[in-house]
Amino acid sequence: TGTPTLIQRSELPDPHRLVGSRLHLHPASVVAGLFPQKLESWKGRPQSYQCTELLEFSKGSNKRVWLVPAFAHPAGVSSILPGFGFEHQRYMEHYPQMAAVTAMVHDETRGRVKPKGRFGVAIDYWPDEADRQQIVLGLVASAKILLAAGATKVVVPTVEPIELQSASDANKLASTLTIERYNLNITAVHPMSSVWMGERPETSCVDPSGRYHQLDNLFVADTSLYPTSIGGPPQLTAYALGLHVGRRLVASLG
Repeated sequence: TGTPTLIQRSELPDPHRLVGSRLHLHPASVVAGLFPQKLESWKGRPQSYQCTELLEFSKGSNKRVWLVPAFAHPAGVSSILPGFGFEHQRYMEHYPQMAAVTAMVHDETRGRVKPKGRFGVAIDYWPDEADRQQIVLGLVASAKILLAAGATKVVVPTVEPIELQSASDANKLASTLTIERYNLNITAVHPMSSVWMGERPETSCVDPSGRYHQLDNLFVADTSLYPTSIGGPPQLTAYALGLHVGRRLVASLG
């Protein structure tokens, strides 16, 4: 989000009004499993495995979810658990016996980012119906994984917390949960695609070398270059693009 808003604040040429207009986020939701024994999930690697059983990369696929463990320090976990007051406290009291799985969506929704005030960022993004269905698919699969691993209860982070105790309960969730604004805790930590790469200035913001189409000496080298959501952790791709753009920049300097 920083790159497009820097370009916009700087009033750089953008004749086709593309900058900031194709934001993807990998929207996700996290379910927590409560186990009878201590797990101390904060120890070790917080994301040690992934499941791609529900992830296909073809356009319009009805499987666009990947699942990873998701755990954090108490403040981080408390922010993803549902409930208020004593209800929320009751869940947090099980922190040592808790494990969590996040379902991230390889989203097709396109959002928008623009400056807000002097330094802020305004994001306009809401998952479309197809992406919301993918979130539900991921929640159901995450719940089943935790229950199969021995959780006695799985908590779904809706405003009115939903507790699942069996795979049958999880299956029912697939047909009963409708995601609306503010009724489910949705997170997103992978902003991308807002200054995307492509051949033509009419349909993209930067060329394949990372050079901004409208200025010869401006290069972009971060996750805003992705033409679409990438459907996976973006770090290695970001490193590779940084190396690619860096080499092109050096070559352009002779």
